[in-house]
Amino acid sequence: MALPDIEEEPLKGLSSRYNIAGLVIILVAISQGFLGLSDLSMSYLYKDDFKMSPSEVAFATSLASIPWIIKPLWGFISDCFPIFGRRRSPYLAVFGIIGMCSWVVMSSVVNSSISAIVTMLIIQICTAFCNVIGEALVVEESQKHGDSAEDASKYVTLFFGTRAFGMLVTAYSGGILLEYIDKRTVFLITACFPLLLCVAALLMNERRVTENPTVHTQVKEIWQFVKMPRVAWPITFIFLFMCTPSSGDAMFFYYTNDLGFEYEFMGRMKMAWGLATLIGMLVYNKWLKGIGFKPMFLSSCIIGCVMGLTQILLVTRFNVTLGIPDTVFALSSNFLVQALGELNAMPLLVLCCRICPKNIEGSLYALLMSTWNFGNLVSSQLGALLMIGLGITESNFNLLWLMLLLTNCIMLLPLPLLRFIPDYENEEKEERNSDGYNDV
Repeated sequence: MALPDIEEEPLKGLSSRYNIAGLVIILVAISQGFLGLSDLSMSYLYKDDFKMSPSEVAFATSLASIPWIIKPLWGFISDCFPIFGRRRSPYLAVFGIIGMCSWVVMSSVVNSSISAIVTMLIIQICTAFCNVIGEALVVEESQKHGDSAEDASKYVTLFFGTRAFGMLVTAYSGGILLEYIDKRTVFLITACFPLLLCVAALLMNERRVTENPTVHTQVKEIWQFVKMPRVAWPITFIFLFMCTPSSGDAMFFYYTNDLGFEYEFMGRMKMAWGLATLIGMLVYNKWLKGIGFKPMFLSSCIIGCVMGLTQILLVTRFNVTLGIPDTVFALSSNFLVQALGELNAMPLLVLCCRICPKNIEGSLYALLMSTWNFGNLVSSQLGALLMIGLGITESNFNLLWLMLLLTNCIMLLPLPLLRFIPDYENEEKEERNSDGYNDV
């Protein structure tokens, strides 16, 4: 995806390191994070209002994730069909307004599971399109300031950390609000957040384009890189790792139907999740970004698997035998699992930035993230099939322990493929040594 020409003059009153592109990245990320205010409301809307089963909720969630799987399409559209000669800012404004209107519809018109899924699909199209623009700027800024893992991690942390901060701010309030107002009002409040994208559009001083690349040209360029082993193997690994089955939907029903967790406590769980995400990113960026991809990913994956297995203690009620209350155990275990999960995800995100070539970095990064999201979709569907196979419903959790055991162990299966991922750290050292030799 071609990137916009944006003025690099820092905004008055801000440090020079925070240019307009950085502010756009922050606004896109935080608007996306603030949408987390509605997450609990949507889950309860499906479960309580529309009486959907865990597998049906997983299916509905998967349908709404389709726009994230076809992210390269949004990049092609913005590149090949500029509005008034501009490829980025008009799309941010248009989809910000459509997103706002869709949330208003969700708050007032939606009265069935079908209409809710369709409306959510439109909302996700708006969010995914603007996300592509934000991530393209992340890759551009990362490569502009250097190609190392340390340089890439700064801007990856800026985008995903800002998004996690937005989720953290709205997480607990999402549960608290449900104690005092209904779901529809929460949706109406959420309608305000896409307007931040309109602010981002106003900030972008984007030059008009004179030539529009064709979709065929961009696809051809991307294919030339995708078929290279140094790109093809990471894409394959990302998909296989992300598509391992998940147990998230089953655990939500277990928390609310079996353990009886209320709105407010589920908000606390969401806040703990957001805090763990943010801490995981900060820890990686501060102390772990210099560690090689393979040892970092391997160790975090194994530790994360072990921590994930601790949830079996909760569903088998062994935590009660140990004298640990359900609320304390659920909060602490989810916090640790999510923090380790973020330490596991950050090396993958940095890897995606580093393998993107210049000139088509936006489109290739969108393709990598689409692979990531498609893996998540398959993961959700495999989790739903596993629930059906084990007989897990909204009231039967007898074999939930087995599902947790299987999902955590299956997560380790793609790890042998790490040997096919190129050693980018050694390549960087060789390049630096070569440059130093040539300068002598």
